[in-house]
Amino acid sequence: MSSNWIAADWGATNLRVWLIGPDGDVLAKASAPAGIAQLENDGFEPALQELIGPWLGTAPLPIITCGAISSRQGWHELPLTYAPCSTDARMTEIKTNDARYRVILIAGVAQQEPADVMHGAETQIAGLLEQNPKFDGVACIVGAETKWVRISAGEICNFQSIMTGEMFDALSKHSLLRHSVGTAADWDQAAFDASFEAVFDRPQLFATRMMPLYAGPMVSDDYPAARVRAELTGALMGIELAAAKPYWLGQNVSIFGESRMVDLYARVLGQQGVQVTIEDSDVLLLAGLKKAHQTWLTEAA
Repeated sequence: MSSNWIAADWGATNLRVWLIGPDGDVLAKASAPAGIAQLENDGFEPALQELIGPWLGTAPLPIITCGAISSRQGWHELPLTYAPCSTDARMTEIKTNDARYRVILIAGVAQQEPADVMHGAETQIAGLLEQNPKFDGVACIVGAETKWVRISAGEICNFQSIMTGEMFDALSKHSLLRHSVGTAADWDQAAFDASFEAVFDRPQLFATRMMPLYAGPMVSDDYPAARVRAELTGALMGIELAAAKPYWLGQNVSIFGESRMVDLYARVLGQQGVQVTIEDSDVLLLAGLKKAHQTWLTEAA
């Protein structure tokens, strides 16, 4: 019987899978834009089958799965674990139509006050603690929303989600700025720095600070897309860093997530005197999923 298994990260926009061998090595990997936002309830299992089909044999492969797939909008909603809590995975095996695999979902973590939730980040944090068991500080997980997570004594103490990435997406695609914001390759570092500093220092002036972004491209040809993109990013990050100051001030901060943005977060935090470490998001995710797999094997024995 094969002792291979599958690690899966199933979020809102993408499904990513890794075939893991008995020694923990990654034997193969695959991904598809088959997140829960793109699928109806009867589409989850076919999407999974299509992606992992070449890996299936007669022996059922365990699939340890984290992410929004265990949320209310996912395949099967699991009860949330409430912080403060350990990073030990709470898992449930769900019913499938195909006997060639067993799908085990990891529950997300919630917070009652202020209300907040994470699906998938808890597994990355478990991986962070696997790599650095004595870590005491804050994880800054960068994505469509940024999560600031306080970690101490091996536990998730509390956290805060800020929708910076989603705000950028909305403003750059569904406001007047859609005519002016360039591609990711368009960048003006000096414009970003100036915009971030202005808004971080006086976040209540955010609306005033945004006016040049709207007006500039309309009144002058000398307002390139690189400047607009950088200033919008800087303004939104300035608001976020000001709001999240109770999390990062005086803390060790581990940053991981969307690689394009991680360096920017490290830059602005470093300028505030914060001790920053950049981690590989996928390394942490796989470490957390491997830990969950070992827990599942122990519980199933």
